Amino acid sequence: MHYDIGSCIDGFIAQLLSAGTKVTMLDIRPLSIKIPGLDFIHTDATMLGEITDGSIESISSLHAIEHFGLGRYGDHIDPNAWEKALKSIQRKIKGGTFYLSVPVGYENVVCFNAHRIFRPSTIISTLDDMKLYSFSYIHKNHILNIAVNEIYNIEDRLGNYDCRLFCFKKN
Repeated sequence: MHYDIGSCIDGFIAQLLSAGTKVTMLDIRPLSIKIPGLDFIHTDATMLGEITDGSIESISSLHAIEHFGLGRYGDHIDPNAWEKALKSIQRKIKGGTFYLSVPVGYENVVCFNAHRIFRPSTIISTLDDMKLYSFSYIHKNHILNIAVNEIYNIEDRLGNYDCRLFCFKKN
């Protein structure tokens, strides 16, 4: 069983479903369709009150966290919603993996009401009970894998907006 928060159904979730993996999607937006193998829980990711702490072994959130708290998707305005969501996810994971994709670059940037941009160190320090074990990013249409111990060395070379994939584990 894999859980996902806010990712598009026609991407990663569809690939998991086609491989026979059951997925539970968690989203603040209602889901009006039924898809075989896909369960849905209507929830606010800043709390995840419907999920027991320490009960999830595999979860993803691909380009969703950066939108939290900006009011675009029916959520309340909350400048700290992204951090609350990451802390909630961290609480719900037990000895499992968290796949997270967010835009990275110059921090403290909110692009109108669309999304935030993070420095990698902000994400890593927020998930303080987890260990980063893999980090990749797309820059100018090239996929680059960076050794975990090199992440802080590249922060000064970040552009305005790159797509990053963090893989965290919790023991």
